[in-house]
Amino acid sequence: MDLSDIKTFLRVVQRKSFSAAAAEMNVSQSTVSKHVARLEETLGVQLLHRSTQQLSLTDAGADFFARATSIVADLEEAQLAASALGAGVKGTLRVHSTFGIGHSFVAPAVARFLELYPDISVQLVLAPGDTVNVIEQDIDVTIRLSTEREPLKDQTSLTRFTLGHMRYLICGTPAYFARAGYPETPKELERHNCLVHSLQAGANHWYFEGPHGAYAVKVHGSFSSNSGAALYDAVDRGLGVARVLERVVHDRIARGELQAIFADQTRSNYFVTAYIPRVKRLPAKTELFLAFLKDSLAGADALEAQVE
Repeated sequence: MDLSDIKTFLRVVQRKSFSAAAAEMNVSQSTVSKHVARLEETLGVQLLHRSTQQLSLTDAGADFFARATSIVADLEEAQLAASALGAGVKGTLRVHSTFGIGHSFVAPAVARFLELYPDISVQLVLAPGDTVNVIEQDIDVTIRLSTEREPLKDQTSLTRFTLGHMRYLICGTPAYFARAGYPETPKELERHNCLVHSLQAGANHWYFEGPHGAYAVKVHGSFSSNSGAALYDAVDRGLGVARVLERVVHDRIARGELQAIFADQTRSNYFVTAYIPRVKRLPAKTELFLAFLKDSLAGADALEAQVE
């Protein structure tokens, strides 16, 4: 099937006449007719009802027009993106992320990204999500952890991309467990000093997977904070246990400096999600950055699976 035949057919339908399409394409009307006729012959169906007064789509023509319009648009966008990448992507990316994932994943990923693409510069803003307006502050990409039940508010002007996933582990130091004892079931966390992230929805309810499905344990403790780094420091000092990102503590657990409990029962639906302003075509620099982040997450998952 010839792409030029498809594009000519689309142009005829959009201009509602063979003559108008021919004039716009700067070719003869007979040439346009040959393209459409050849497309119909290839497909084995009639696409257009022709008369001296009007031009209309057949049922098959209407269906093909809708599908072909989308396909051709995707092809044209892919061609533009490939051309941009081939020519070398340049420019500045303004990236926002919340503190926890920003410190543990986004900032190191940005540093590696800039090593590979020195013609791109990145302005990274780490701030609570509710203090940033992506559109008003001209943010190209905002990265955050989200759950299926907690989408970003007011997404009407934003497009969402899921890049990968992360999970939280409940961790404490060997010294803490030696002092407070090891909980044998998640329910026993009710008597432990559980440190919570105050900005997380349902911060005092930790979820687990049991034989009969998901359930929550209500926890409490002597310390809460809106900073994941502050919670991590409190755990490291033996104050109590907290839910911390696996990627932050993976090496510490491997060395025995921290211990994770109920890892096989911890319910984690957290996804690394990127939001960008809704545009017809994704800028090449943004597309490149999102692909890099996605590959980074996939590579880390594979590495962690090998270690486990």
